[in-house]
Amino acid sequence: MCMPLRIFISKMASRITKESPKSKPKSKRKDIWCIFNQVPSEPAGRLLNRELEVAEERQVLTELFGLEEFEEPFRSVVVELYRKVLTFCKTTDPQFSAEKLSTLLGIFDVAFKKAVKKDISQQKFYNVFKQLLLAHSIQRPPYSLCAFSSQDVTAIAEFFVEEVYKYYGLYHFKLHPRYELSLNTETLFKVGLPPELPITSEIVEISSKEIPDLKKFFHLTIEEIETEAREKEINEILQIAKTRLQREMDEKMKRQDEDFLVEVQALEKK
Repeated sequence: MCMPLRIFISKMASRITKESPKSKPKSKRKDIWCIFNQVPSEPAGRLLNRELEVAEERQVLTELFGLEEFEEPFRSVVVELYRKVLTFCKTTDPQFSAEKLSTLLGIFDVAFKKAVKKDISQQKFYNVFKQLLLAHSIQRPPYSLCAFSSQDVTAIAEFFVEEVYKYYGLYHFKLHPRYELSLNTETLFKVGLPPELPITSEIVEISSKEIPDLKKFFHLTIEEIETEAREKEINEILQIAKTRLQREMDEKMKRQDEDFLVEVQALEKK
C-alpha cells in the first residue's frame, strides 16, 4: 500500500528543513531537471493566462509534450490529465509562477511517460514522482535545485494523491492493451450414475472407527486434543496482544507525526 499522506508530507518537510547541503545522495542515477526544460518560459507564461481557452490549452500541452504519440481515444484522456495538473497550478493560492508551473508539468511528464513506457506499478509511479519532486524542493546544487517551498510541496502532495495517484489504476487500464483469453469446454464422454445397490440382509452396520480410511482421524488421545486446544487458545491470546500493540504503535506514530508537523510549521514561521 502507499505511504499515508501525512507521512509523505512530513518526510518531505523533514528533508527540506534538516538535510545538510554537504551531504551527497546515495543514488547514482542521472538527475533530470524540469525547470524550464520541457516547458520554456514563454509557453509557461502563456499557459498561466486565465483567459486562455480550453481548446488552446489542449493544443499547447499537446505540442509541448508530444502527446500526438497517443492514439485516439487515449490521447484525449492523457491531454485532460495534463490539463488537470495545469488547472491546479493556476488555481492554487497563491498561483504558481511560470517557473513552478514549468517544473511541476515537467516532473509529471517524466513520471507519467515512464509509467506508460515501462508499464510500472502504482507504487513505483508514486516513488518516481516523489523523488523528482524532492529533487526540486531542496537547494543543494548540483544534486538538487529548489523550485518549491515546503508549503508548495504540501499542496502538490495532496493534489497528487487525491487527483492522480488514487485513479492511477483507471489510467493504467485505459492506456495499456488488454488481452482476453476465451476458454471453451467440450464433453469428451459421458459417465452415468452408478447403479443402486440392493438392500440385503448381508449388510452389517459397523463403527466409523473400524473403517480403514477413517482410522487416521481417530488416533488422537484426550491429552493430545487438550494440548491442541490449549495451543489454539494461546495463539488467540497472542494475536489479541499483537493487535493491541500494533494499534498503540500506530496511535503513537500518529501523535509523533502531528507534533513534528507543528514543529516544522513553527520553524517556517520563524
